[in-house]
Amino acid sequence: MKIDELRTSVGEQVVRELLHNQNPKLSVAKLKENIESYKSLIKSMTPKVDLSMLETGALVVWGEPTTWEISNFDRLPVPLVVFNLNRMEVAIRSTENSALNQLR
Repeated sequence: MKIDELRTSVGEQVVRELLHNQNPKLSVAKLKENIESYKSLIKSMTPKVDLSMLETGALVVWGEPTTWEISNFDRLPVPLVVFNLNRMEVAIRSTENSALNQLR
């Protein structure tokens, strides 16, 4: 796939497949499950670590309740989805750093 295709409807199709993928290893549901598992692990080792940046529960967007999956992936341009994934990676690294500092 070419990068220019990600800016068109092909990119939207890629995001849709991630959101509704039947492949259990490559889906937004699996990502959410992994984030929740990671949070449980961190919480069991260092209960004082702030996990708010890794929240995956329901939230309110523009006054409407919505799911984490829809707010981060559904009907968004691919660059914004990539930004959201990068934001999650930064949150995980920050959480990891906080946990390591507390274990010292």
